[in-house]
This record gives sequence, C-alpha cells and structure tokens, in this order.
Amino acid sequence: MGAVGWCKKIGKMENLLQRFCTHITLAKVICLALLFSPLWGLWWFHIDHEVNWVLQLMIGYPSISIRAGVVYISVCLLAFLGFVIVTFIRASVVRVPLMFIMLIGWAFELTILDLNGTLSDRDLFWILWQERTMASEAVSGYGQNIIRNCASVLILGIVLCAPPVRRFSVSGIFGLLPIASGALVAGVIMYTKGGTQHFPIPFGTFSNAVTVLASALNDPRDVVIDHDVKIKGRVNPIFDKIIVIMDESVRGDYLTLNDPTRNTTPFLKATSHLINFGVASSGSNCSFISRTIFRFGMRQSDLPNGWREGLNRPTFWEFAHKAGYKTVHIDAWRGFGSGISLAERTLVDSIINVNKPVGYLRDQLLADKLLHALKEEGPAFIYVDKFGVHFPYSDKYPPDFHTLPTPLSDTVSSVVTDDIYAGERELAQYSNAVAWSVDEFFRNWLAAVDLHKTLIVYTSDHGQSLLPGRFPHCSTTPTVPLAEADVPLFAITSEPDFEQRLEQGAARGFGQFSHFEVFPTLLLALGYDAGWVKGTYGPSLMDSPSPDKKFMIGSPDFQTRMIPWRAPASSKSNLRE
Repeated sequence: MGAVGWCKKIGKMENLLQRFCTHITLAKVICLALLFSPLWGLWWFHIDHEVNWVLQLMIGYPSISIRAGVVYISVCLLAFLGFVIVTFIRASVVRVPLMFIMLIGWAFELTILDLNGTLSDRDLFWILWQERTMASEAVSGYGQNIIRNCASVLILGIVLCAPPVRRFSVSGIFGLLPIASGALVAGVIMYTKGGTQHFPIPFGTFSNAVTVLASALNDPRDVVIDHDVKIKGRVNPIFDKIIVIMDESVRGDYLTLNDPTRNTTPFLKATSHLINFGVASSGSNCSFISRTIFRFGMRQSDLPNGWREGLNRPTFWEFAHKAGYKTVHIDAWRGFGSGISLAERTLVDSIINVNKPVGYLRDQLLADKLLHALKEEGPAFIYVDKFGVHFPYSDKYPPDFHTLPTPLSDTVSSVVTDDIYAGERELAQYSNAVAWSVDEFFRNWLAAVDLHKTLIVYTSDHGQSLLPGRFPHCSTTPTVPLAEADVPLFAITSEPDFEQRLEQGAARGFGQFSHFEVFPTLLLALGYDAGWVKGTYGPSLMDSPSPDKKFMIGSPDFQTRMIPWRAPASSKSNLRE
C-alpha cells in the first residue's frame, strides 16, 4: 500500500511537471511582464515621475534629432529583444548563464528603484564607487530591501531559466543578440560621453558600471603638493591649537542647539563660548564630494564645472604648514572613509587611525586620541574625521543608551502607507545616535581644553533625508531632499576678539551659512591677511553670508548639478543669546 501511495505521488508530480512544461511559454511571458511591472510603480515601488525613463526618451529624441531618435530607438528595441529572446533559447548552456547574468542586473536595478525611486546611472555608479568603504553599512541598513528584490527576481528567474517548448524556442546563435546589444549600448554611452545613458535593463546597468569603473581606475586624480601660493600680508597665528571636526551624517536640525524640542544635545546647549551658526548647507549631499570641497577650499562659484581645477588648489594642510602648525589627522574610518588620497596624506605630519571593531566606541576612543594630541607641545592643526551616525542608526550607540524611548516597532501607518516621514522607531534611533555620537563625544573631552588658546569648528559632511525606503543621502535625482545637505555648524573658543567677531557673524547670518564659509574662517584663525583671504576664498563666518546657497549632487566627472538650498524653518529662530 505504501509503494502504491508513493507511485501515485510520483505520478501527480509528473502530471504537474508536464502541465508546467505545457504552459511554460505562457508562464515565461507572465514572468517577463511581472519583471517589468515595477517600472510602472507596481508592487512596493514608488516611481520618481520627474526623471526621464526609456519610453519617454524614445518619444522625445526624434523631436530633437531624427538621426539620434532612430539610433536610440533602434538600440533600445534591440536591447529589449536581446533580453526577452534569451529565455526562449533551447540550449541550456547558452540560456542559463546569460539569463543568470542579466537577472543580476535586474536584481540590482530593482533594489535601486526601491530605494531611490529611479534607476541607476553613471552618477550613481560613481558615487557607489567613491563610497564603497561604506558597503557593509549599506548592506546592513538596506538588507530588507535587498532581500525582497533579490528574492522576487530569483522566483521569476526560475521560470525564465526553465527550458522552453521547442515550438516557441530559438537556437543558441541568438545568444549573440544580447552580447551585441550590450556592445551597442556601451558604444552609444561612450560616443555621447554619457549624454545618453538610459537604456533597457540590464544593458544600461552593466554598460554604465563598466564605463564608470574604467574611468575611476584610470583617474589620475592626485593633489598638487608643491604649490607656490602667493600670499599677501604677514601671517600672524591667533591660536595654539585649531581643531576641525567633520562628523558623519549628522543632520543640523537634530541638535538641541537648532531645535529646542529635541533633547539630543543638552550638554552642548549649556556649553559656554559656543557660537552657533544654525543649520548650514554642506558642499554636497555625499561624503566624498563634500569632504573634498571642504579640505580644498573650493568656492560655490567654482562648481560644478571647476571641480578639477579645485583639486589643484592648496589644501588647509598646506596653509597650516606655512603658518607654522603641525598637521594632525585623526580618522575614525581607519583611512578608508575620508577620501584623502595617498598624495594628500604626504601633507599630514601625524596620521592617527582609530581602530575599534565596535563602531559606536570609535568616537569615544577618538576623543582620547584627540586629548593626547592636544597635550603635545607646539601649535597644531588637527582635523578629525568622526565615525558619526551613518545609516543604519541602531548600531551607532550602545544597546543600553536611550536618551529617547525607542518603539518596539514602527507604527502600522508608517510601514504600509506612502508616508513622507520615516517610521517612529527609525527616527528615535537616529536621535539616540546623535545624542551619543555628538553630545557624549564632546562631554568626554571638552572640559580639558584651554579654549583661550584653542579654536574648535564642528560640522558634518552632509545631513539625512530620513524618508522611508529612500537613500538617506547621496540622492542624484532632481527632487533631492534638501535635508540631505542640512548640517550643524558651530565654533567654540574663548579668545576674546575672535569669539566676538564670530558672534557678530552668527547674529548677521544665522541659518544662512554653508561649508564654503568655513575654509576662509580657518585661514583667518591661522593668521592670514583678512583682505587677501576674502578676495581669494570669499566671505568667512564673520561676514554676512550670500543668500544664494547651493550644494552639489551627482558625480563631478559626469552629470553633476548645483541644487538651491534653504535652511529648515525650525532653525531660523534659535540663535543663542
């Protein structure tokens, strides 16, 4: 009886398999439709409708140029056919590897679409390359999005890789079609120098990735370290120690200094001799670009077209040397996250890498290293790259540290609806991370500093969007959230004249400053002539800021743009008395 039962089960399975094979063509068509359906905003995807998509470009190109329209439409149709035809190739040795490779591209693109509301382009690949040291953080933070999109592609891929029925199949020679399509797409991208880079998935994906990687690996970017800078006037240093602290992913309006309703930084709120400039604009919404702009003293008027020329400018390391300061770099990213090239490192007298496997302890160890550096004799210019609060936020503070109560889970509405705000749990985690990484950091070392002889300047590389299911920063779409550039900016010193001038500047332009005013301020602190500094590098934090504030998004080597910035309303009325 048992044997008979097993035979019946095997028979049923064979019947199911036979039915599956009989209807495999229909199943493949359905799976192809399901694979393309997210591009119309179905499933859990939210589409950025202000971005040009392939269909829109196919319609629009002929109105610009008939020849360009014919070429673009032909390449896109060929690429689309090249993907679809693979699933109907009879030879499994051709069909399965090709489909597997292309489905990897699909899984990547659907993940990007899920997180960013649009597909990848060269700007995004350039940013991913420059921010590759944050890969583990990104995978950890976006794990749920990655898993659900890869799982969806895997399920559909099983059907697409299945053998087709002979009646609706083609020979293995058709495997050359997707290869030829990929070559044509890459050729168009290179011929137009990236002006045309949107093509059917996954051909645009792989072609953009390859061209960006080739460009990055052959990039001769090295700073010029033998500048002959013509400086007017004498150099009269004001401070014995200058500390510049660059934090990671701290949004300006999440400090109590800029929003009293948030109890994240009560220690800083009560700190004497702190001059707060309100929420400021970063130079970019992405770490590598923002930090590079900051160190090289690039001006807003130079960007985006003058990026390359800006890399030939002297850095603040060189100005510090010329003023007689020892240069010190304390790096909580162990040399990988700051974007400082090997050539630029030769300008630094002392490099201190903070090695701590537990991320949330790095800034606390960094505080000890900073105190040790301050005890050394002689003038020193100390630049600190903090570990900060890069997404995900839950592991950026100790498990038992809860300044704000954290909900056990997000509310139902914030998870299942298209809410414009992140879930309550994530916001509470971010607030706790800021409280630990910023307030507790300063609490650990500030009291031991002689502020009469020291200037401290604090800011962050960029802010955070804090939007659900979206990149927290580094967005490249035209609808980039301005909060990605909202950063804190304050100085601490008790040197009477410098403190007074900073206070006057803060009173005039509170909530209107940016990173572009920090470099000139550091030159003034190093003792350079005020007239020469302003004429060469623009206004400082002591001057009235320009109301026309912009920050840069995208890759400087491809299709970057400047985005107008304005401070959040909550920060414009919180000037310290």
